[in-house]
Amino acid sequence: MTKEEQHWERQFAALVKYRREHGHCLVSQSWWGNPSLASWVGVQRALWRRDKLRPDRFRRLLRIGFGWDHQDALWEWRFAELEAYRRRHGNCQVRSRSKKYPSLGNWVHFQRTLKRAGRLSAERSRRLER
Repeated sequence: MTKEEQHWERQFAALVKYRREHGHCLVSQSWWGNPSLASWVGVQRALWRRDKLRPDRFRRLLRIGFGWDHQDALWEWRFAELEAYRRRHGNCQVRSRSKKYPSLGNWVHFQRTLKRAGRLSAERSRRLER
């Protein structure tokens, strides 16, 4: 196994561990647990966009729920968080200044702002209304 392959395997294992601990593969640039992991994740996305990611690596990343477009993956993560909130609280009325759910509250507020401005896609609007 080459050094590059060893590095890829180490970072993939780190990503699997991150996903197990955090429930997603959206590694923040500011995450202190493994500073190089966010960069590695970005490189995988860039390779995929340029059609340079090996198919076997693509399949492995896909199997663990890797998001190929960071913004779409982040939206899906927040949407799943909102669904969990609704199951727990019976509604989607997360305040934008919520102390318990600050990120989710801001996201919900932003989705409403986008909808009012006509900038929320029809599909996302439909999913949120459902």
